[in-house]
Amino acid sequence: LESRIYSQLAKQLTDSMFAEGSTCTTPGVVCGSIPDLGGNTVTWSLGAGTDQGLIIISITSNSNPDQTTTMKVPSGTFYF
Repeated sequence: LESRIYSQLAKQLTDSMFAEGSTCTTPGVVCGSIPDLGGNTVTWSLGAGTDQGLIIISITSNSNPDQTTTMKVPSGTFYF
């Protein structure tokens, strides 16, 4: 059951970032957030400057804001 719940959350996150009609259009500006996903905050934005053409996903621990993981994903042909 837990696996199915996380799978559904991942699908919703992916749809909100990459699906047609997504609101991410301004590079460098956070355009989406999930404030409490397993004790973490997940945010995403379009890359700016040297990160142009990338989607920046940051996962920050709610209990320790100094702990952040950042992923950079090529936007390719997504709807950004």
